[in-house]
Amino acid sequence: SRQTFFRQMRGFFYLSRRESEITPTAVEQNFQTLLLIPAALLAGLVVYVCQCHFFGMTYSIHPIALLLGIDILVLVVYFVLKYILYQMVNWVFFDKKNNEQWNATLCFLTETEGILMLPLLLLSIYGDMPLGFLLISVLFVVFLAKLLTFYECFLIFFKRTRVYVQIFLYLCALELMPLFGLWGVLMTVTNSLQIKY
Repeated sequence: SRQTFFRQMRGFFYLSRRESEITPTAVEQNFQTLLLIPAALLAGLVVYVCQCHFFGMTYSIHPIALLLGIDILVLVVYFVLKYILYQMVNWVFFDKKNNEQWNATLCFLTETEGILMLPLLLLSIYGDMPLGFLLISVLFVVFLAKLLTFYECFLIFFKRTRVYVQIFLYLCALELMPLFGLWGVLMTVTNSLQIKY
């Protein structure tokens, strides 16, 4: 699995324009899919820790772990819907090779976000790291991932066409709007489950 990850990292910074490219095996694709699940779980844990810190433990559901399950479910639905949205838009506007490169890039970035969130979450839970530092670190990881998404989107889709305004529209519609939608859904879930005195 380490070799697969390093090969993905090498492929992330160097996009091959050859027609005959090394395709990932079924085991490697399963490995990529399995790394997406912990990314959603870890993001759900970060949201849960923040909810418990900022809003307290006053929720209307009894096993408080159910709130963790709801947060993880919301994030899994977010990742699935974002993937479907990318598939629909990319299928209309771009060719098959670019779409395959983009899917691999998006999968790698999501995996990397999950891998980078794990030590931060462990330090927060077991190492008594302040919550403010956790939030700043997680926001930095998300910002870095969005910045690398912008870079890779430019290289894959827009470098040869030299159309620079469309990349901002593409990423605002497919990256930032779903992120703000996720924030709104999580705040709605928190407000509807919280007991108000």
